[in-house]
Amino acid sequence: MQAYMPYLWLGVVFCAAIIEAIGRRMIALWMIPGGVVASVLAFLRLPVWAQILAFIGVSTLCCFLFFRLATLRNGKSGRVGGTDELIGLTGKVIETVDNLAGCGLVSVNGEEWAARSIDYDGVLEAGADVSVVAVEGVRLICKPI
Repeated sequence: MQAYMPYLWLGVVFCAAIIEAIGRRMIALWMIPGGVVASVLAFLRLPVWAQILAFIGVSTLCCFLFFRLATLRNGKSGRVGGTDELIGLTGKVIETVDNLAGCGLVSVNGEEWAARSIDYDGVLEAGADVSVVAVEGVRLICKPI
């Protein structure tokens, strides 16, 4: 079993690289360094349990570091969400907001959001400036400025 283990780990590296090349979703990227380390340990004839532990450890560390660096690079704090930060911001109606018809879009900070007027039967015409007063799911509740 020990004789073919280095090639098994190199096969894991090769498969992970193919998955990354095809998928481009960063789902197997961290397995590549883990497989390389495990393959080196296999070439050095270390026990299989040590190779498996090294694979799991290095892959987990790479996964953690990847996501940590990605959140630092994007300037995000790592917490999920952020729609509460939209409350109080101003935007522009890009598609007429009509509560009774159930339609309407506003642009806030360059992003398009489904929107409703704070008034029950309110209508906000396209081009109007609005202020975000609440967020309900993925809809912004707006009032005219």
